[in-house]
Amino acid sequence: MHAIPSIEADDTQRRAWRPIDAGEDFPSLIGPILERTDGAPGHYALATDDRHRNRFGLVHGGVLMTLVDRAFGAIAARALKDAVMATVQHNHQFMRRVNVGDLVEARCEVVRTTKSLMFLSCSLLVRSEVVGTASAVFSYRDTSANRITSPERPDDHARE
Repeated sequence: MHAIPSIEADDTQRRAWRPIDAGEDFPSLIGPILERTDGAPGHYALATDDRHRNRFGLVHGGVLMTLVDRAFGAIAARALKDAVMATVQHNHQFMRRVNVGDLVEARCEVVRTTKSLMFLSCSLLVRSEVVGTASAVFSYRDTSANRITSPERPDDHARE
């Protein structure tokens, strides 16, 4: 288990993040992945270090994609409490390099849900500058009577 990395801001900002449980699966290899604790839903981050370096000395794009995929999964799981889900599509655009040592923040949101699909979007930021964007589609099967609980967007099922 890795300690919470030093975030390059004051103590107030450091306390605004907590590690999320990645279990023993693949995302645990790059983490800890952090989640905002101050009520900003869909905000996740990764403090990059030497483990994330590619052969050019920058943060590997696969690390950024893993951060986004984990963030998408976390907000989808919150919205679809008892649903079984899978990523159907994940698009990622890299706009600027990310240096080792940067804190990368993923700001994600649920854009829309239908009876079986959830559409998500995300911006990746370093020091408030957008360094990448992503979108995804998740397929899900509801396993409870309690369908969508997402506070981010209203339920669109009625419009189908």
